[in-house]
Amino acid sequence: MIQNLPIIPERLRELLTDLERWTQKIIDNDAQTASAIADVKQGLQSGDVARLKGHAVELQNVSNSLSGLVANAK
Repeated sequence: MIQNLPIIPERLRELLTDLERWTQKIIDNDAQTASAIADVKQGLQSGDVARLKGHAVELQNVSNSLSGLVANAK
């Protein structure tokens, strides 16, 4: 939508497009992270090591995804 507005400078359009992409990635990761955190909490409370190990890769992926956002922003 904003790409079609000639009064907005191209650099600002690019920034707004990036912000939208980053926001969506954060929202997507939030749902995944909230689920993992709840499961990890139960694993910690019950001492279920297998449950904790099962989320290690998932949480690492979320961390990498968010780190990628920061790296791309620089």
